[in-house]
Amino acid sequence: MCTSHLACAWLYITVGGTLALLLALTLAVICVRCCERRREADKPIDDVDYAGGEDFCLTSLPDRLTWTEVHEQWEKGEGVTRGRLLLLYSPDTKLFRELQEALKSFLDLACHCDVYDLFDDALFDTIALDPSEWMEEFLADRDVKIILVSSIGAHRRQKALLGEMPLNLPSNCLLDGLFTSGLRFLSSNPPGLSGRVATIRYEMLHLTEEGHRIDPPVDPAPEFLVPTHLHQLFCWVHNLQPLDLMGKPWINYHLEMQLLQDALKLVRRDRTNFAGTNNGLGNGFTII
Repeated sequence: MCTSHLACAWLYITVGGTLALLLALTLAVICVRCCERRREADKPIDDVDYAGGEDFCLTSLPDRLTWTEVHEQWEKGEGVTRGRLLLLYSPDTKLFRELQEALKSFLDLACHCDVYDLFDDALFDTIALDPSEWMEEFLADRDVKIILVSSIGAHRRQKALLGEMPLNLPSNCLLDGLFTSGLRFLSSNPPGLSGRVATIRYEMLHLTEEGHRIDPPVDPAPEFLVPTHLHQLFCWVHNLQPLDLMGKPWINYHLEMQLLQDALKLVRRDRTNFAGTNNGLGNGFTII
């Protein structure tokens, strides 16, 4: 429709520019592809040995259990046995001894343990005759573990047993004799107690301050704070690893935990026993 080529110059310019642009884009793509291939060919290859080859897989890692599943094993009795614990404590005050009863109840119901106590009425007549002999026979079972409760009375009794501090108690104090006999037996380092002894301290309690920590007669012995470290105590008793368990430890045992905390609060508020006579424990401390 043009009368001359000069009149259609705009058409020639457009077509030529389009062809030149397409050619430039094609050459650019080819150049980029060639450069990428050369870089990949020159890149060093790191040979990594996974020590398993194709068999290595993240899904082969052991599955982690929840606390609910762990508790169900004992609740259903699925091939697991209850823990066996010997609780050694100094009956410093009436409320402090009642606190140990609350702890025993928690260990029984929430930690699935059978707890034995030197001051248990059912065992008192048998133990009182010869505590050391009874402990020797009882601890012959390697599944039995021992928990020592730190307190001002236990600390002073241990110092007195080592001859580092006098302890002015009546010679006929039977309760003192039971606990001291237990400490004396453990201090004799009987064989087979390695890994079976632990100590506990109650948090924010004047009777169990850090300065009243009892020295475990068997090393190494872990120390657990109550109630913060109760889940770690559970794992120690049942030979489990805390990091292998997920969820909240006591989600189904709120009542048991509350009863233990209530007993601990009563002892924290108790100050009457510091106003009595001095029996060698300092600060006018009255001991049961």
